[in-house]
Amino acid sequence: MEIDKGRIVKYEHHGQDVYVWENLKGAHRDVCLCYSCDVWKPEGEDKCPIAQANYDNCVKFGTVQPVLECPAFRLSEALKGLVEVVESE
Repeated sequence: MEIDKGRIVKYEHHGQDVYVWENLKGAHRDVCLCYSCDVWKPEGEDKCPIAQANYDNCVKFGTVQPVLECPAFRLSEALKGLVEVVESE
């Protein structure tokens, strides 16, 4: 991923004004493992405790913290056959 350090923009996120490199705004969805994980459920009682704690921290501090490494990750059913998961190299 390339970071264009030309512009930092301000916008409102979780009710707070935040700053971000312009070309990375919203990029967390592309790199965060949670969006490809079978354990992650945004609603309901069986939410992933790691994702929920991370989200709570993001809301508390007005940050965006994509999960890049996670011990609880399980490839979502929708991506099986499309994405290769390598257990060890």
